[in-house]
Amino acid sequence: MQKALLKVEHVTKRFGGLVALDHVDLHVDKGEIVGLIGPNGAGKTTMFNAINGSFGITSGKVLYMDQDITGLTPDKRCRLGIGRTFQITKPFSGMTVLENVAVGAMFGQAGKKNQLSRALLEKSMAEAEKILAVMDFSGKKDALAGTLNVPERKRLEICRALATDPSLLLLDEVIAGLNPSEVGDMVELVQHVNKMGVTILMIEHVMKAVMKLSHRIYVLSFGKLIAEGTPQKIVSDPLVIEAYLGKIGKKEAEKC
Repeated sequence: MQKALLKVEHVTKRFGGLVALDHVDLHVDKGEIVGLIGPNGAGKTTMFNAINGSFGITSGKVLYMDQDITGLTPDKRCRLGIGRTFQITKPFSGMTVLENVAVGAMFGQAGKKNQLSRALLEKSMAEAEKILAVMDFSGKKDALAGTLNVPERKRLEICRALATDPSLLLLDEVIAGLNPSEVGDMVELVQHVNKMGVTILMIEHVMKAVMKLSHRIYVLSFGKLIAEGTPQKIVSDPLVIEAYLGKIGKKEAEKC
């Protein structure tokens, strides 16, 4: 049986009287691409925040590589190997693409050695060069991040996260806002990252991409987990159709 890289056990998150997550359980096995879907306000981003430590949870546990990380800060979780992208990309606009990625590489290396130095800077720049080459983005390395278009900014966001050397990567709607051709390119990019040995948990609304990429899918609705299974099982689940897909969405998903 495959050992889970990430386990979320009975996680609840309350904001005052609002229950954003209600005793949610999920796991992600090493090597998987797992989709996390559901309507707006379902608790998807709250789940990401709980996993990467952006805020504390009300109850439950988050375990990574069998270690209880529930009380750890985001930087410590990142240094353990949990990387994350954000739906709204915010690169350092006045820095080059290479410099942006080097910041991620420096953070990852610095976290292991706990020191900054000229040697670390040089090593981080070299690592950034490698990542950009692997991600087919070297042609933009000298461009200022503020000049990039939407798909390029999303690619940079993934490169920056990869520079921290994650084993688990949380992707927050990296396909949203892209045209059909760009969607295809991003699907290939995510598959490429996974083949590099990075396990992926992704939030996404573009069902064509979710169906093509995911080994398994979890569905949240009003903070509750309402379904889990293969893409084929999920699109046929009556609860998922009612809460999220609808009949038209089901038909579109089945075409994928």
